[in-house]
Amino acid sequence: MKTYWSTKLFRPVLLKSSLLSWILRLLPISNGLITARILSGIVSGASKGEVSGVLSGGFFLLFFVLAVKVLEVLLGIAFEKAKARSVHCCKIKLYQIFLKNPLQVLFDSGHGRSIEKLNDDFEKVTQKSLILYPELGTGILTALIYFAFLFLQNGAVAGILLAISVLQIIPPIIVKRFMQVNYESCREIEAKLTDFTISSLRGFAAIKLYDLKEWWLEKLKGYHKDYSRIGSVSIFTNTAENTLNSFISAVLQYGTYAILGVMLLYSYIEMDICVETIALSGSFFAAVKAIFSSIPQLAVTKMAQERLEGWFDNSQNAGSRSLSANNTDITLQNISYAFEKKQILNNASAIFISEKICLIKGENGIGKSTLFHLMLGMLTDYKGEIELGGIDLRTVSEAELLKKIFYLPQEDVNVSLTPRMLYEMAAKEQLAQCLENAQKFGLSSVQIEETQIDELSGGERKKVYLALAFTSKSLFLLLDEPTNALDELGKNVLLELLRQRKGSALIITHDPLLEEVADECYVIRNQKIDIIKGGSVCEAKG
Repeated sequence: MKTYWSTKLFRPVLLKSSLLSWILRLLPISNGLITARILSGIVSGASKGEVSGVLSGGFFLLFFVLAVKVLEVLLGIAFEKAKARSVHCCKIKLYQIFLKNPLQVLFDSGHGRSIEKLNDDFEKVTQKSLILYPELGTGILTALIYFAFLFLQNGAVAGILLAISVLQIIPPIIVKRFMQVNYESCREIEAKLTDFTISSLRGFAAIKLYDLKEWWLEKLKGYHKDYSRIGSVSIFTNTAENTLNSFISAVLQYGTYAILGVMLLYSYIEMDICVETIALSGSFFAAVKAIFSSIPQLAVTKMAQERLEGWFDNSQNAGSRSLSANNTDITLQNISYAFEKKQILNNASAIFISEKICLIKGENGIGKSTLFHLMLGMLTDYKGEIELGGIDLRTVSEAELLKKIFYLPQEDVNVSLTPRMLYEMAAKEQLAQCLENAQKFGLSSVQIEETQIDELSGGERKKVYLALAFTSKSLFLLLDEPTNALDELGKNVLLELLRQRKGSALIITHDPLLEEVADECYVIRNQKIDIIKGGSVCEAKG
């Protein structure tokens, strides 16, 4: 049997809550048998006219049921608390594994895949231990114990009850294949919708500016049409299953009463056996139903677990070489890279010298940000060699690489943290310097200490991350359009920090202000990386 990494990781954490789940579901087995015996005694006493026996049996049954309910409530509360705690701990472990994935895996995964599938698959995998296995296991035990109990009383009654209960196998068999196919289809279209919505949210200004509203709406209608079609199948499947279940439930209940009534009239069974069978029949049918309804759920859970395992498989980084502290030039040799059949770079070469501030220019969409993504290992399907300090980046561990390079993307990350919280986590040892830089950029103490980053304006967010970037001890800073949304004060502080910085900086920019501090200027054009030479370091504007 295949052992999954997620099982090894989650099982010890879920053990306590899983045991409580088993106990909570095993408890009704003995309760059902005791209740059936008491009811049988009450009915038997009533038929004989034993008033005191009926009263005492009734009071005992009442107190027994109340005691069991109280115990179930207490166990239920303990289970829910343990479940919430253990699931939370497992989610933290999952996110740790998720974030250990190489940058290119996270970069290619897409928001839709991450949001719609990761959490959904995680829930199904954890529910397997907490709900699915306990329900299946206790269902099998309940069915076996109750069948054995009734068989000892009357073999014919036990056989008839078993035969009737098998009717419940029909709905799972009918819907099993639809559930599996529909689960996969729903996850895929929901992921596409999420990705499209997120990308549209970021590009609303461009949609309005270039009058792309009709195109956007048509694209959304296409996704919605697919979603409606898949959703209709889902609704039909669920409705059909619920209708079949309701019909069969009615057949089971009233059919059992009718059969037992006929058998009692013709003296095939005694009154006490009839009462015990009726008392246990509901739980017996529910147990058999739990067994068969778990079959399609097991298939769905297996699919979710195999997909979740993909994040575990990718979490190991193959690189292991250490980078030299002396030679820290970044060298690109004959780099070719294409995206969706569009050639971005073709046999491009360049050397970015350490201890220099280099500007990178070029038209929008020419491949400037792509160049950074190649240097960071986010994109790996390129031809040629990229070296840092003479070492091929493909052989360097991601952790080692990210110690040497600090990357500030064009779009600042929105997180529900205050700037101070971010600095404490990302640069605890340089916290004082981070706070000082943030104050230089003009951020107030309220903005730094109390305001969450996702509540700040675009310019304020940029200042938060620039303050962190210039605290970094990395050899290289990779800054993508760092002056975007910055006010005059912010730009002046940025120039000051660049002048003071000891180390290299590669800056993608259209802002001529940064030419004041530039040592070299490069331009991406015609799928090449050219260094600009002449009287002015950046006399040729991209």
